[in-house]
Amino acid sequence: MNKSENSRSTARRTLMLLGVVFAFGFGLAGGLLFLGSAAPHGAGPALGQFLPTVAAQSAGALGDGEFAFLANRKQIWAINKSAGRFAGYHFREDEDRTIERTKVVTLDQKIFPPADTIYMLSDRNLTEVIWICNKRTGDIQLWSPRIGGDVTSEKPLSTMQDLLPGK
Repeated sequence: MNKSENSRSTARRTLMLLGVVFAFGFGLAGGLLFLGSAAPHGAGPALGQFLPTVAAQSAGALGDGEFAFLANRKQIWAINKSAGRFAGYHFREDEDRTIERTKVVTLDQKIFPPADTIYMLSDRNLTEVIWICNKRTGDIQLWSPRIGGDVTSEKPLSTMQDLLPGK
């Protein structure tokens, strides 16, 4: 391979790399414009159109405070982090586009004080469960929506004794 062919190959690679970077940047910018600012991280554009409705419904039921929204498939959990209250909303695939709401759950603030509580969904699980975790004590609790709007939970599990040194 002579010097001329080597420089053409390098120029071709550089041009291809610039094309890929440009395409990625253009796609990212277009995607952000398409999603808009209404959809939170992880929510698709179809779910983004329902968020103003969910926010309005949950503000009345959950009270004032700092809100978080956790979306999973056709389910979203609206959480009032300040008050330790949450409710789930399930978007049905029926003709009326029904939205089913669970009952509002109020956490035991002695076990899950708002300042120490983290709300999570399972990353790889396609169920509608929500995990409640106390980042200071290690207490965890699993909540599941049920037919009819009920939300059931397991007893809080204290993991602190299992994680102490010497175990």
